[in-house]
Amino acid sequence: MSRTLQIAWREFASTALTKGFIIGGFVVPAVILVIMVTLLPILLRDEGPSIEGEVSLIDHSGVLAEDIALRLSPEYLAEESQVIELPKIEPGATPTPEQTSDMLSKAMMRTIPKLTVNRLGEAADAESAKQPLRDGTANDGGVLALAVIDADAVVSAEASESGVPRFGAYQLFVKPKLKDSVQSTIRRAITESIREARLENAGLSPDQVNALTRVEAEQTKEITEEGERDSIEGLNMLLPGGFMILMMMAVMIGGQYLLTTTVEEKSSRVVEVLLSAVSPMQLMTGKILGQLMVGGLIMLVYGSVGIAGLFMATLADVIDPMVLV
Repeated sequence: MSRTLQIAWREFASTALTKGFIIGGFVVPAVILVIMVTLLPILLRDEGPSIEGEVSLIDHSGVLAEDIALRLSPEYLAEESQVIELPKIEPGATPTPEQTSDMLSKAMMRTIPKLTVNRLGEAADAESAKQPLRDGTANDGGVLALAVIDADAVVSAEASESGVPRFGAYQLFVKPKLKDSVQSTIRRAITESIREARLENAGLSPDQVNALTRVEAEQTKEITEEGERDSIEGLNMLLPGGFMILMMMAVMIGGQYLLTTTVEEKSSRVVEVLLSAVSPMQLMTGKILGQLMVGGLIMLVYGSVGIAGLFMATLADVIDPMVLV
């Protein structure tokens, strides 16, 4: 048994006490953490010169151009940016791609684009209107986007078999390198304008519809012996998944080192010398135990960082410790 433990310690020391392992296991996570803390906020910050340009509009419906121009005016966008109201999502529901884009554009946008709407006639040719988009990029200004709205986008031309009206859509064409936040702003203005026009055409008030369809939900509370506290949905599901990924990393790294050292010892005939002093079972058992300690060290380092993050975020008392086990 002592020889097996000696082999295990030698395997652990030859792997975990090397410069490569120390750099990969400790320095790299520290660098990633520094990058996330310092560079990620800079990359997500949407600061810089304001985008100036023109949005061409072909409104085949004939009723949306004025409202879209108002929603894309600098005054309207400035007033909207002062109060960030994220879309309401029901508890447990998955946000749609449109809601996700809306949330990102509202939360990340810092500079207000200066857009002017050029209302092209209903008989304008879309292909000809696309030509300015082919010249240069969004950084050059000029025509930045072209929106083409179907004639039946507001008033339904036909109904489905169930009697539900079918409406047309719109299509947006943009210049290369146009910021996602600006694209989201244009799409949001057109979508909200079409939505409100449909409601008004149906004799409904947009404010009343919003009030009837919006269901406010307070934060879920957990009742404990100490009192009430906010419940963080999904945390007890995400943590085991994160530790499963951590276990997979430990197994892959430990298994790689085990195979590498075994092949090296076999090719250099060191294994023959070792087998003269210990049995094959003791040799392989010691090697497996050594790499097991290497994998445990990896889990200990990354797990400690994760648990420390939970304590810093004051979430350690929200989860059940048995979830980690």
